[in-house]
Amino acid sequence: VSADPSVAVEGSALPAHGRRPILGDVERAVSALTRCPLESLRGPGTARDLLIASVRSLLDLGLRQTARLLGCSNSTVARARSVPSQHVDLVARVLGDRRFSPLERRPLVGSPPWQRYQRRQTMAHRSLARKLGLDDGPRPWV
Repeated sequence: VSADPSVAVEGSALPAHGRRPILGDVERAVSALTRCPLESLRGPGTARDLLIASVRSLLDLGLRQTARLLGCSNSTVARARSVPSQHVDLVARVLGDRRFSPLERRPLVGSPPWQRYQRRQTMAHRSLARKLGLDDGPRPWV
């Protein structure tokens, strides 16, 4: 494939967003890339720095407009650490792409991923018990 000149090394383009992004779009993209829950994006850290840089760049806003939109102070936006432009470009690439879902804070117990995990653990324990010869039916607790 690498010798074929018709193949783009960069891969195919992600789906186009099709409209001007809004704050929610940028938040979901940053959450998906950083795996930071939506509720935690506005707390101190690198995810907030990426959110601020992405909002300023992708929504083309100034310092005060960004602060007002994010519900934080002007000094918070001004003090945000610098983020490489490649990281903001990644946020722009995943805007509106359904393959990148934001992380939501929710209890895992009872959720489908938790149930899959429990099934795998149960099967692994049964398999190990069989290999060790400990699987001769239910054992009463005495």
